[in-house]
Amino acid sequence: MSGPSTPILSPPLSSNGRRDRRRPRALAQYRTSLRATAALELEVVLAGHGAPVRYHRSVIGERLRRYDRMTQRVAAGVGSEPRTALQIAADIRGPIEDDAMFFVVCEVLGHLDELPDAGAISEHVNDSGVRRFAAA
Repeated sequence: MSGPSTPILSPPLSSNGRRDRRRPRALAQYRTSLRATAALELEVVLAGHGAPVRYHRSVIGERLRRYDRMTQRVAAGVGSEPRTALQIAADIRGPIEDDAMFFVVCEVLGHLDELPDAGAISEHVNDSGVRRFAAA
């Protein structure tokens, strides 16, 4: 639980045969889960991988602070012209190896998802469904 973790994106959900336009917000859901776990009285956490965690609140607190810092970094990387998450990720992270591309874009999109609700950025979707983000 102490190493990096990137919530993986999910496609938009379907209900009643209709596909929702928005995909689930994996990072926001993960943050909610972390806060709920931090509230529990636990002696040890056995995560799906890694060593047992004895001081879960400090590990969770550091992870949440790291996500807050990354959200600020992503917000700072969004310019005035609408750009895709991949373009923003490349500006923030520099060159991205092919085998890391999916995970980096998942991470950046997770942080981008939180910023429109905060009024920090605007999201633009073209007729093809391509999302671009710009400073508000």
